[in-house]
Amino acid sequence: VLDLGAVEDGDLNRYVYPLSFYARKLPLLPGAVRHAVLCAGAQFRSPKGYPLSSAYIDSVKDFFRARGFSVDLRLGRKPDDDVAYASHARYFIQSGGGFSQVIAGIVEEMGGQVFSCGPLGTHCK
Repeated sequence: VLDLGAVEDGDLNRYVYPLSFYARKLPLLPGAVRHAVLCAGAQFRSPKGYPLSSAYIDSVKDFFRARGFSVDLRLGRKPDDDVAYASHARYFIQSGGGFSQVIAGIVEEMGGQVFSCGPLGTHCK
């Protein structure tokens, strides 16, 4: 499970990571892992939609598909529902947001493995 974070607030680097971050994490996954679930939600509704987030989600989806992964999108759900879902992941790739930090802690407590970029607030290039 990958938490993609939020893009629309204009502070892209604080919440989401570049594709190079995922490229460095893929070799750490067991070879049998060939399925990714991308989670992305919104804490509020926007009449303009989410064009930056949509473009980012598409690029991450395409990145994983190009490397042989099947990809499911889990989009637009309530944050609490995403926390409950993602907390049961065997492998979790963390973004820079606060919900992702919470999920990472729960995943570790439940015996899963978390791939992160370091402490919350640090950038991952």
